[in-house]
Amino acid sequence: MSVLLPLLGTGLAQGSAQATVVPPGTVVDCAGITDIGWSRLYPDPAEGVLVFRGYDYTVVSTTRTFDVADSRIVYNDTDTTASGSFTATQSRTFAFTFSFGLQGPLVGKINASIGLSISLSYTTSVGVTATAPIPPHGALLGEYGVQAFDIVYHAQQFRMLIDERSGTQQRRCSAEQVIANQTAHAPTALEGWRVRNA
Repeated sequence: MSVLLPLLGTGLAQGSAQATVVPPGTVVDCAGITDIGWSRLYPDPAEGVLVFRGYDYTVVSTTRTFDVADSRIVYNDTDTTASGSFTATQSRTFAFTFSFGLQGPLVGKINASIGLSISLSYTTSVGVTATAPIPPHGALLGEYGVQAFDIVYHAQQFRMLIDERSGTQQRRCSAEQVIANQTAHAPTALEGWRVRNA
């Protein structure tokens, strides 16, 4: 099998978004907060009051990068253009990592931001070959791996109070602190060779 990916810069900012931050203390509509991953904070069923905390994530920027599993350099010492061949012989596993928050809701926001599905864990293949022309007295560097993204995001904390003391369930949600400029590294399943001048 031969796979050759387009040359992708390792520091190319793919996108950024104006972070939407709600001022702490602001009362918000609970129905408007979705995919937040609530966790019970102060359970008090006897009193009829439950308090939950959750985090909403805003992707601030995405930078496309490339996770390298294997690499080869091919030289051409002749006076004519030659064909260089690259074959992956070692495999590597890349994992999704992040500095703060809950994995499920955060992954959903990242997927929506980049328009791709990231991989929580991905292991590259071996035996994949690519060929490319090498100019006279030149060299090519071939790197095998997966396309990935470096992410910067904000996590805003929200609190939800559920009050059942009146006999009907009443919900009240409010915004709390923002945990700013958190980072994540997200590999994808887009696997192949990246070839460039050495």
